Amino acid sequence: MNSSLEDMFEVLSLPTRKHQVAVWMPCFNAENWVSEAIESVLFQKEVDAVLIVFDDCSTDGTREVLKNLSEQYPGKLFVSRPLFNSYTSGNKVIQLDLIELVDCDYIAILEADDFWNSPDKLLLSIDAIDKTGAAASGHAVNVLGVSKKANIYRALLHGLSSDGFKNKFYQNPGFLPWRVPTCSLVVRRSSFPFSLKSEIATSSAGDLITKLGLLKEGHIEFIEEVLGTYRIHDESMWSSKGIFNRSLKTARILLSVRGVMGTKKTISSMIYGVIWAFLVFKVSIKLRGK
Repeated sequence: MNSSLEDMFEVLSLPTRKHQVAVWMPCFNAENWVSEAIESVLFQKEVDAVLIVFDDCSTDGTREVLKNLSEQYPGKLFVSRPLFNSYTSGNKVIQLDLIELVDCDYIAILEADDFWNSPDKLLLSIDAIDKTGAAASGHAVNVLGVSKKANIYRALLHGLSSDGFKNKFYQNPGFLPWRVPTCSLVVRRSSFPFSLKSEIATSSAGDLITKLGLLKEGHIEFIEEVLGTYRIHDESMWSSKGIFNRSLKTARILLSVRGVMGTKKTISSMIYGVIWAFLVFKVSIKLRGK
């Protein structure tokens, strides 16, 4: 391991052997939710999975919760904590540096305020990837929250607006990165867009850049079954940001990564992004009128 990377951590704990799936869980001030998220991972069936929690210098009771759980699940749960918060220090790339060090066949992502509903989530996700040759898989989710943002996401993630918008365009593979929640993603490690680490780390929508980068390696296979829950609240890492602004910013960011993704896919992704932003605006207006 790179000694300069080790010097950035108060606690650095990673698995020492290869696992079928490494589940990456970024975590900040999630004492109210992280136990549910962790247990939804550790109770997965018929899959050799290991969970790596990145505690980004939480200031609430998260540290104590993680300490207790890591003692309860030795060898299955590993917790790392940087010396400084990766966001405020402008060093988000260390999260990706750690993921890249883990030896596994698949990488799954689950933020600490979300959780998986089914103990077969990983098994079904891997099966979908292997059967179709996809770079990754995602699935339908429940949206937990009562705010306006939650209502907008709920409508968009299920492909519905007040006029029943759901058609072949919405199911197009190029549109999936915009509608597949990060908490549903399972990615072939060989397809993970590590070449976009800098762009992912510096973007205000790094999860979306990750999903768009997967298009370079193949497609995202979508599972219609609801296998997880996406929580939207004021403290969410991404959901509290304006969806419309975030979509437009990401479209601009795509211009800087066209050398990696290729001009054709970059332009295609930008078109889908603009349409997604339009749908956000459209659904927002319809919901406001109710």
